[in-house]
Amino acid sequence: MTQDRDGRYVAIREASTEILQEYSRVGTTLVPRLLFFSFLFTILVAFFSYQALYSNGFTIYLVATSITMVALLWYETLRLWRRLVVETSEK
Repeated sequence: MTQDRDGRYVAIREASTEILQEYSRVGTTLVPRLLFFSFLFTILVAFFSYQALYSNGFTIYLVATSITMVALLWYETLRLWRRLVVETSEK
């Protein structure tokens, strides 16, 4: 990176965008994609846990939400791992 006369930074060469594939832009901030899953399932599990304290009927929803959360996070983890293995073996 170099700085021009106006004080702005300019890239010297083209950078790979593959690094940023697992991030989403929220306004001007880059956040990991899994952050959305984390927030969603934290809210759902907290709600169903609270409800399960007062009613046994919500226990099945708590279990279903927890299993879904674990399945989605493992899916994303294995997908990222497979992509890393493929990229590493190609080099």
